[in-house]
Amino acid sequence: MYIPKFFASEDEALAREIAAGYAFGMLMTLPAGAAADADISHLPMLWTGERLIGHVARANPHGARFDGGSPSVAVFSGPHAYISPNWYAHDGLVPTWNYAAVHLHGRPDAVEDEAHATDILDTLVAAFESDATGNWSTGKLPDGMLSRQLKGIVAFEMPVERIEIKVKMSQNRKPDDIDGVINALDASQYENDRATAAMMRGLNVR
Repeated sequence: MYIPKFFASEDEALAREIAAGYAFGMLMTLPAGAAADADISHLPMLWTGERLIGHVARANPHGARFDGGSPSVAVFSGPHAYISPNWYAHDGLVPTWNYAAVHLHGRPDAVEDEAHATDILDTLVAAFESDATGNWSTGKLPDGMLSRQLKGIVAFEMPVERIEIKVKMSQNRKPDDIDGVINALDASQYENDRATAAMMRGLNVR
């Protein structure tokens, strides 16, 4: 990922916060050969400890690439917003887009053991049900249904080998320009705009 020095971060805690708060990401696996296409799947993923976990439909050919050796990148996009020059205190500036992105590099490995795959599903469900203030679990499924469902998916885990973090939040602008951006985003009707303002304040970019 192209990361200018203004927007580079090594804050793993922030990266984990973005990946957890915006867990529906993209997993991209590089082509197996020059004539092949990259495999790209949109899916919820969870970064837990030193690994990334998730699952795809067994019918998805991407799952066949989960061999523990295929270089892959999981992409999580955090809050983002259009930035109008009208919000700046100074003239002569142009529109831009503020955003945060996390790339996790690794090599996903399929989990075919039923107990291990169930553990991955239980971990995913527990994380997302807590956000939904729910209490559903795989234990509530009728007898035999979980085993049947597992036959239709490929669970995976990917040891995280490298982390890239880009946080483009007007760090290259003057304090009064940044204030104008935050104030405008705070007043927006769109949740993503307000979340971007909150991240700018949290990063103390002024």
